[in-house]
Amino acid sequence: RAHHMLSYNEATDTGRCSTQKTRFLKYYSLYLAGEKAKEEMDLEMNVTGSSKEVDRNLHRQGSNPHLKELYLSLSVAYQQNSLDGFGLYLYAVVLKRLGYSTSTGSTQAQSSTPISMKSRHRADFAEEQKRQQLHDPTTPSSSKNESGVTTTLTFDVTTRFILVESIRRYPWNWSAWMELAAHSPFTSNEEEVILATSCPWMFQLFQAHVLLDQQQNDAARALLTSLEDQFPQSTYLLAQQALTSYHIRDFDQSQEQFERLAAQDPHRMENMDVYSNVLYVKEDKTELSRLAHRALKVEKYRPETCCIIGNYYSIKNKHDRAIIYFHRALKLDPNFLSAWTLIGHEYIEMKNTSAAIEAYRHAVDLNSRDYRAWYGLGQAYEILNMFLYSIYYYRKAVAIRPYDARMWCALGGCYEKLSKVDEALACFHRAVNNQDREGIASFHLGRLYAARGQQHEAAKYYQMHLGLRSAPESILQDHDDIKRSVSMGSERNSEHQKEVLVLPGGSGGNIRVDTPQALAAILFLANYYKQLDQFREATIFCNRLLDMQGPEKEEAKALLREMHSLEATRMQFATMEKGP
Repeated sequence: RAHHMLSYNEATDTGRCSTQKTRFLKYYSLYLAGEKAKEEMDLEMNVTGSSKEVDRNLHRQGSNPHLKELYLSLSVAYQQNSLDGFGLYLYAVVLKRLGYSTSTGSTQAQSSTPISMKSRHRADFAEEQKRQQLHDPTTPSSSKNESGVTTTLTFDVTTRFILVESIRRYPWNWSAWMELAAHSPFTSNEEEVILATSCPWMFQLFQAHVLLDQQQNDAARALLTSLEDQFPQSTYLLAQQALTSYHIRDFDQSQEQFERLAAQDPHRMENMDVYSNVLYVKEDKTELSRLAHRALKVEKYRPETCCIIGNYYSIKNKHDRAIIYFHRALKLDPNFLSAWTLIGHEYIEMKNTSAAIEAYRHAVDLNSRDYRAWYGLGQAYEILNMFLYSIYYYRKAVAIRPYDARMWCALGGCYEKLSKVDEALACFHRAVNNQDREGIASFHLGRLYAARGQQHEAAKYYQMHLGLRSAPESILQDHDDIKRSVSMGSERNSEHQKEVLVLPGGSGGNIRVDTPQALAAILFLANYYKQLDQFREATIFCNRLLDMQGPEKEEAKALLREMHSLEATRMQFATMEKGP
């Protein structure tokens, strides 16, 4: 209706609809009408029970019926240079929805000035329009470039160039910045100059968003901190900081930042689903329940609210109810990425791998940089013992999160199951170098080195798993503040310095025995130090096993008896050598 009225006014009284603002409103209202028609069509497809595959293909292609009409009108207006920043933004959105892009546009843009780039693009655009007159404007054709390589012939006026021009003309349209980030997060030197000079602080916000999306969390945090000095009361910056803390798995700080955010803006729902993820990981059922009740009061029909309630049911092991609410979130917003990922997690918990795989695939269709979905696909195929598939998907996750130890541990586990020990060792080493907080990689390294007969390396990583370390005896003697145990066995004559175990508090009472992996590590180290004749350390590890139940306790008793016997025998021989 708005488009009709604006078009009618333009036809009857050109003066009343000749401004750039009214022209943008006319085109944008037509675009929104098409989006509404698309949503209604999708709803009808779901009601009539269309297949999921058909729905997915429809979603990929888009079905806004007014895109062609908008393209024709906006392209003419662009040639007449009658589009302002908002009009250029809408033109770029239409081109993106139609699938127009060039593989050479960004390269060309790097080697020319804004003026030459602009004139070249307009000339190429006019030439391309002549070529397209005999074809459907939505159907790309092919040609060969100067090097003879076949390329996709689409509009040389790239979506990216138009977005940059839109931002240059009106830099405060955050939607244009977000479209630019979604189109391609990497900017050329020329584009950086244009964007930075248009509005420096908007460009910094854009950079922070891109860094966070690219999982460069440390750089994003530094940039956000500098921006907080300029905008100390910004809830957006506080939300981004909370997201950064979440991505680096600093859940305590993330919770504190989300609590500050909720206190400053109690009616805010954006990013609150991530806050529920933080509470879920921390197993804070009470606070998660409060958040769910507050979200219901603030805005019941929001996808974030549905995801919060879904997490609440999930933490109570009511996975069926959780899936219902995650699907409600998708009905409210079909592009709500985290809902698909959370649905996949729930199906994994329910051992329904086929449904989990389908959900994760929807997630990566929406955003190929969602490492959680790639990681979930790897887990699902690992459950099915399809390890080559798992490796493929885990490597996708590793490429996005190369500094996440969990990704390397999962990849190393699959290589180990395929008997590719060298590749597994390399992955576990990468995990250790990237803060393996749970100690998973250090345990696997110890076990693999022990299987290879490399006892010293195995002991090193088993100690790391237990939170211990060893050091040369001379180093410990030079530091009085470090308490160490002294070997009770006879010292071995060697050219190398003896490695002495450094124990927390000077005794073995603080050695962790809370997992089966820790018990296996303690038993190995008890045998290792016994073979080195360092009976003091071996006895400490054996005594820790005496407090447990199971076969490890019996093995520890046997080791203690053997060491006592050896000590008694050595003392007897020493007495005999001294003589009467």
